[in-house]
Amino acid sequence: MAPTDRSPTAVGDSSRVDTNRSSPARLWDAALGGKDHFDADRKLLNELLTSVPDLMTTAEELRQWLLRVGRYLVDRAGTDQFLDCGFGLPRDRRGCTRPCSGSTRTPT
Repeated sequence: MAPTDRSPTAVGDSSRVDTNRSSPARLWDAALGGKDHFDADRKLLNELLTSVPDLMTTAEELRQWLLRVGRYLVDRAGTDQFLDCGFGLPRDRRGCTRPCSGSTRTPT
C-alpha cells in the first residue's frame, strides 16, 4: 500500500471497515462526488435524496463556505493552523486549507 493511498481501507485495518453499513463520513463523500464510499453509502444517499432533493447542492454549498472561511482565516486573520474535528476522513482531502497558504497545517 502506497503512503499516499488515503482510501478508507488504507488509513486503518481494512477488516474493521463494514462496507455493508453506511457511515456519515462516506455518505458525505458520496454527496460531494468523492470516491471513498461504498454501495451502502450510495444507497442511503439515494434514499435521502427522495426526502431532501437539495442535499447534494447543500453539501457543495457547505464545502464552498468552508473554503471561504478557511481563506478568510488565513488571509485576513493570520491563522496558520487548523484542527479538523470532522467525520474522520483523511485531513484536508478536499483542499479546504492547503490552497490558502503554503505554511497552513491541519494536524491529525
